[in-house]
Amino acid sequence: MNVRNRSHAALLATGLLGAWAATLGVNRSLLRIRGGSMEPTLSDGDVVLVTSLPERLGLSPRPGWVVEVDLPGGRGRGVKRVKAINNDGSVWLVGDAANASTDSRDFGALPASMVRRRVLAKVRPAGRIGAG
Repeated sequence: MNVRNRSHAALLATGLLGAWAATLGVNRSLLRIRGGSMEPTLSDGDVVLVTSLPERLGLSPRPGWVVEVDLPGGRGRGVKRVKAINNDGSVWLVGDAANASTDSRDFGALPASMVRRRVLAKVRPAGRIGAG
């Protein structure tokens, strides 16, 4: 499959994910990635489709998910990968680029309630479209 066909397939898959999310009443939007803590999965400037995690649907973070999270200490929000869910329900978060990431290795596990949204797919730039 050439790059053009993969891009079209990824756009179709992203559209189908969005339609599925809409039928469940899940909020979704676009988010621009800032920084390199998730390289090579996500790069600075990539745009991703994110979705809320409504508790009424039983959606809670799972290991392997890439999520947007409130960072501790008033540092704003960041995008990290869920590495583990602890017995107390807290989440251990890491950046894919360990040497460029401030994450649970620095601030410890965070309450799952600090996870705001799940990254579903990259949508821009066109050459990097695919699953998040």
